[in-house]
Parts: sequence; C-alpha cells; structure tokens
Amino acid sequence: MDRPEGTGNPILIVAPMPRCGSTLLQRLVNSTRRAVIYGENFYLLDRLPDGLADLHRDAERKTRYSRLMMDRLLAGEDVDGTALYPDHESFLGAARETFYHMIRHYDRITKRYGFERWGLKHQVRSIAALRTLWRLLPKARWVYIYRDVLPVARSMKARWPKEYSGAEIMWKIGHAWRNGIDTMLEPQRPASLVLRYEALIADPAAAIGTLETYLGLEGIDRGVMGRKINIDPKALDPAQVKAIYREPAALTPEEEAAVLQGSAALRRKLGYAAEPPPPRPAAAPGPAMQGV
Repeated sequence: MDRPEGTGNPILIVAPMPRCGSTLLQRLVNSTRRAVIYGENFYLLDRLPDGLADLHRDAERKTRYSRLMMDRLLAGEDVDGTALYPDHESFLGAARETFYHMIRHYDRITKRYGFERWGLKHQVRSIAALRTLWRLLPKARWVYIYRDVLPVARSMKARWPKEYSGAEIMWKIGHAWRNGIDTMLEPQRPASLVLRYEALIADPAAAIGTLETYLGLEGIDRGVMGRKINIDPKALDPAQVKAIYREPAALTPEEEAAVLQGSAALRRKLGYAAEPPPPRPAAAPGPAMQGV
C-alpha cells in the first residue's frame, strides 16, 4: 500500500482502550499551540482500514473471479453477481484513495487553522485495522500509551457505570487490553514511542521531554499535568458540561477476577504486581464470649 504524496505524516496517539492516558497526551501536545491532535475518528482509523484489510484478503483470487464473472456477463450469461466488481484490483485502489483523501482533508484543514502539525488519538478496536494503518501510514509518528488494566477497569466503571459493570464485560475488558497491548508492542510495528501511563505520572518531566524529542515539537505546557478534566464531549452547551473528576469505582471480587482472567500473564510480563482483591467489609463483632 504505497502512500501517495501530500498525505503528510500525522501524529497518532494510540491506546489499547479508554482510560489509558491518550486524552492526557492529546492535551499535552495541543498545549504547544503548534500542533493539533484531533479527537477519535473510528470511521477513518478503524472501519475504513478494517474494510481494506478484508478486501485485500485473498485479493488475487477475488481479482480473477471478478474478471471471470464480468467476462461471462459480457458474453450474455446469467451469472451470480455477488462478488462482481468492476475490477477488483482497481476497486482496491479506489478504496485506498478514499482513505488518503480523508487524510489530505485533515492536512488542508490543519493548515487553514495555522497549525504546523496534526494528528489523531485512537483506541485499538480492530487488530487488523491497526496493522493496515501501519502499512497505510508508515511515516506517521506513532505514540503508544498503556496503563495497568485494573485502574483502567475501575475508571471505565466510574465513567460509564451502566455499560461497564458485571463480570462478563470485565472479562472482555481484560482480553481487549491484552490483545491491544500485544499488537502495539509487536516487533514489526513501525518506529514508535511507547509510554507507560504510570511512568508519565511518576516523572512527568522525563516523559514529556522524551515526547518532545520524539515528535520534534517543543513547548509542551507542563501545567497540563496538574489539571484533571473529565467532561462529556457530547454536551456542547457549556451549562451542561460537568467538569467533575470521577473517582474510580471499586470492582467486585467477581469483576476483578474476570478482568485478570485474560490479562494476568501480560500484567506480570509488563511488571505490574498482582493486586489482592479488595478487602471485604469487616463482620460486625458478636457478643463477648463468657469465661475467656
């Protein structure tokens, strides 16, 4: 998948899932006022690349088959046109161009606003889509950030309590976390910067300095680290925005066990110490025993 000229080299801030620090990195880069990291666009960075990956699977056979069906149709036969493309190979080119057309759109709009650089923040939803993005944008500046899955799960439960409560969804969180990080750390990924959320919080100066050097973008406002924001992006009316930090929600023992079921091995590999389940409430003391 050759990258056409004029598509720029965007900054892609990627996390395995929500609540891992991608928004914090977005705010840090945006604080330079020289670059703008736009919000998530799952159509551009997930669904389109996923569709391209699907179209490229067994592309040679699909190309031969589509040509055969077209030849038979042109010969006057009554054919099953389920996989009938005008030409599969040229269709692939048109699909790729759709992706790059949107990338160029971001590039044009960014220049109109007066920024030098631009990028997007993203969460891994499809492994195939991320690998396709590596081929589509090999010169992008990739910044990966990950965080321990247990505080991630607690934060997700606090942020979206209806959607992220119960053992079943927590099991899915654990597996999505593991699969996302495994892919982000694959040796064949393009050159990238990998940040650990806990390290960023523990030593912001060092992590931000590394980020500035990697991006070639100085001037990050360190004061961003001291401000917590947690708003509803759908609340466009300022009166409806609740800029209130939500404390992480406790997981039940069943929820924590479900999270760890699919993530424990990777947690150990990454150096996250196993955490004991939260303590159960102490039982009320019974009556004192006589004669003791």
